[in-house]
Amino acid sequence: MMMTAGYLVYPLHDFEEYVTSYVEQERIENKDRLADAVKVVAAVEKQLLDLADDAPERAAMVQQLTVAQDEVQLIKSRQELLSDLPEPHGGLNEEHHFLKLPMFIPSGNMWASSYFLLTGFHALHVIVGLIIFALALPLRLDPARGGFLEATGLYWHFVDLVWIFLFPLLYLF
Repeated sequence: MMMTAGYLVYPLHDFEEYVTSYVEQERIENKDRLADAVKVVAAVEKQLLDLADDAPERAAMVQQLTVAQDEVQLIKSRQELLSDLPEPHGGLNEEHHFLKLPMFIPSGNMWASSYFLLTGFHALHVIVGLIIFALALPLRLDPARGGFLEATGLYWHFVDLVWIFLFPLLYLF
């Protein structure tokens, strides 16, 4: 189904026969599934009619009937969706030629991606450290807040230590 939907945007004339056969196979499978689901609904309805109104298993049978009817509705909706598909020639990109859609997800330079990822995360941690320092500035220094200041200092020195390794890795190699 996804390949058919993708084909609407990017028509691949080499695969037109494949898409047509896939849609036809899907229609046949849905027809068979619908026939089976209708049989299940009929069987459950027959069992439900045979049960007495106050039978304890009646509630379970009603739920089973609802599930079977939902399955029939799902298959019918899928059939309707397949029947609404246009022929696999052309596509949105040919009809709307002004659209400049990429044919693939562009991949970038691995070094540049790693560089921006590492420096970006480091910058994020530096900003968090600066915010923590800014929050600590107005606090009064006493033994109760000693642990907070100690943890803040350890965090900042860890960020600094990471930079000692990042700088040569990124800028000297």
